[in-house]
Amino acid sequence: MFNEKGLVYFLLANLARDQQQPEVADDYFEDALIALSRSLELDQIYPQTYLFLGDVWRSRGDNAKAIEAYQQTLKLSPGQALAWSALGYIYAQQGNLTEAISANQKVTQLSPGDAASWRNLAILYQQTNQIQLALAAAQEALKYAPDADKPALQALVQQLQAQLPQ
Repeated sequence: MFNEKGLVYFLLANLARDQQQPEVADDYFEDALIALSRSLELDQIYPQTYLFLGDVWRSRGDNAKAIEAYQQTLKLSPGQALAWSALGYIYAQQGNLTEAISANQKVTQLSPGDAASWRNLAILYQQTNQIQLALAAAQEALKYAPDADKPALQALVQQLQAQLPQ
């Protein structure tokens, strides 16, 4: 019950932030943290609670606490693709591309049809000048992407093909 309450507060916080109401958002984020903390008092081994905590901390800009929460999620549930994906996002934002690649690789192993993670891998590989791997990842993303995303991915594939050594 407290997890669901925390999730509702988290969603309300994001809605308030989207509506340019930062004070209201902060209050809802705090309410989410209180509810999720209460949930942990009742059950410290439920991975979903840590996943939600990670999302709240990431949304609040506290990446260190978010990473800690996501890692706890993975300690309890190593196959949690959402936690790996969130870690990949944070690591990429921090410029830790090696860890970002590793996290996104884990997502694609756990959820091979995740077009977004394949796209992220393509971009990360491109940023690390691993063009052949970037091209392979972009082609995988293209296989699973919704039609609306395909033109951008096709452009990325063409860009990467042009970067290959002749």
